[in-house]
Amino acid sequence: MALTASKIKHMTGPGKHADGIATGLYLFIGKNGSKSWVLRAMVHGKRREVGLGSFPAVSLKEARRRAVERRHRIEDGESPLRAPRAPVPTYAEAATAYRDLNAGRWSASHAKLWFTRQQKYAFPACGDVPINRVGRTDDLAARLSNR
Repeated sequence: MALTASKIKHMTGPGKHADGIATGLYLFIGKNGSKSWVLRAMVHGKRREVGLGSFPAVSLKEARRRAVERRHRIEDGESPLRAPRAPVPTYAEAATAYRDLNAGRWSASHAKLWFTRQQKYAFPACGDVPINRVGRTDDLAARLSNR
């Protein structure tokens, strides 16, 4: 039987509740009473559960729309588990943003000194590397160039 907004508001016990309209859409209710939407689907021969958001932040109508959209993406061969992400900034871009973010808290001389050191030592070693790929070897390369 199809879920309705009023039924969902009054559900309290933990468990999985299937929506009778959107295929594979479930409302999960946790032991603490939290409610979340999940799409259960077969992806490359394996059953996957894809989170669609929590209730009431995501309404029943929106959950059904998201379920249909994700199901179409699965049928088109896309992985529903990986949502499109914003491009990751480089170390140099992140350092510049960090300097700008702290400009009001730092003195002008400290901001200039910090950024100058970044440009001299860190940027040559890892300035063009995406920030999520900067690791220990990049840190060591920057330290060694400081000698």
